[in-house]
Amino acid sequence: MADLQTVLVALEEQNKMVAALEKQSDNLANNINQAKDKITRREDEQKNFHNIRVLAQLKSVFKNKQNWCIAIYAFAIWAPTTIFAVLWGVPFIKTLYHLDATSATIAVSFVWIGIGIGCPLIGWWSDQVGLRRLPMIVTSLLGIVMSCIIIYLNILSIHWMYAVLFLFGIAISSMVISFGLITDINSSTTVGTANGFNNMAILIGGVIFQPMVGFVLHWLWEGNLVNHIPVYTLHSYKVALSMIPVCFLLAFIAAVFFIKETYCIG
Repeated sequence: MADLQTVLVALEEQNKMVAALEKQSDNLANNINQAKDKITRREDEQKNFHNIRVLAQLKSVFKNKQNWCIAIYAFAIWAPTTIFAVLWGVPFIKTLYHLDATSATIAVSFVWIGIGIGCPLIGWWSDQVGLRRLPMIVTSLLGIVMSCIIIYLNILSIHWMYAVLFLFGIAISSMVISFGLITDINSSTTVGTANGFNNMAILIGGVIFQPMVGFVLHWLWEGNLVNHIPVYTLHSYKVALSMIPVCFLLAFIAAVFFIKETYCIG
């Protein structure tokens, strides 16, 4: 009897220990779940805070009228690149000078050489004079003149055209100053968002003008085909590419009348 009673007591103690362990396990599980809930709530709060911050930055960028004016300038000054240097320049030069594709491509490459040299050069000039608008105004005027020579003045030799295309690229390269302006007028918390907005405006030019030029060319097409490919006349190219000096004119208007000078305060 004494042994049986001892065994029963031991079993009771064991059951109590098991119950205590189960309670501790439940408490631990509850604590873990509470900790997970806190982490999840904190992550949600951080995400909400981030979303609110992003929306506040976008609102701040969009409310600043100067950001829009600068974006219009950047859009207009870079659009000739997407129209001419990227897509329609080679077939235009081929038609104008009766060249093969390789020779026409070499000619158009002078635009890119001008852009490559002009970007740091124009930025250096702006920093040296402590002005943003002056280089923007001068280069937009240069773009108007050079684009009119390229499109309408068809008396230059191909070698002189190289020089004109190079200056055309120099004119386009003032696009870099738009980013300097954005840095000047936006706070450190919104300057990245504002630069992204400005870059978006630059890219939109290609989305709009490349197919628009193609539409005008197709509208003026006289039905000529070579190897089942439409061939456009020089007159058709001149009409369609008239968008280029218009873009430079828009950039000039934005720089003269709407963009405010920052004196390179950034």
